[in-house]
Amino acid sequence: RNLNKLFINNKILITDIYNDIPYIKCRMRTRYFGNYNEDELLDKKINYLNTKYTDYYINNTLRDIDYTNEENVYLILNKLTKVIDIEALRPIEVGIIYKDIFNHYARNYNIKINNLFLNNHKKQHFLLISYNDEYYSYNYKYKKFIKVNSEDILDNISIGKIGIYNNENIFNINNYSEFIRGNC
Repeated sequence: RNLNKLFINNKILITDIYNDIPYIKCRMRTRYFGNYNEDELLDKKINYLNTKYTDYYINNTLRDIDYTNEENVYLILNKLTKVIDIEALRPIEVGIIYKDIFNHYARNYNIKINNLFLNNHKKQHFLLISYNDEYYSYNYKYKKFIKVNSEDILDNISIGKIGIYNNENIFNINNYSEFIRGNC
C-alpha cells in the first residue's frame, strides 16, 4: 500500500489517496482518507464541497426503489447517472463506485462488473455490468446505460473487437457452462 502522512493543524493523518481517487472525483465521502472523510464543514471551507456529499444525493435518488424487484438494475444504473458524473471518471473508477453502491443498497443482487476494452487503435476501456443474464454498458453518446445483447458480446469477443484483460472472467453468457477468461 502507498500510504501518505499529512500534518494538518498539528494532527497526523495517514491516508491512502490511491484507493480514494474514485470517491474524491465523485465528491463522495472518502473511505481511505483518515478521520476527515465525513467532516462536511472542513470540506466546505476548503471548497471541496458546495452543498452536500454526492452520497446524500445518491441516497435520495435510490430511497424509493423496491430492491426486492430484481428488474430494477437498469433503473438503478440510469438513475445514478443523474448524480454521478460518469464522464469525469475512468471506467475502472465507475466500476468501483457502482459496486460499492450495489453492495450498500442492493446486497441481494449478485452484480458482476467486468472491465473490458474495444480492441481498436485507442484500446478504449468500458464496463460490462451483468445481472441475471442481462448485460449493461454505459453509452457515452447517449449518456446512459444501455442493455447489451449477449450474442453481440460473444460475437465481438470471438472476432477480437472486444478484448478481455487477464484478470477478468465473464460468467454465464448464454448459459455457458464454462466462463470466458481474458488473455490480454
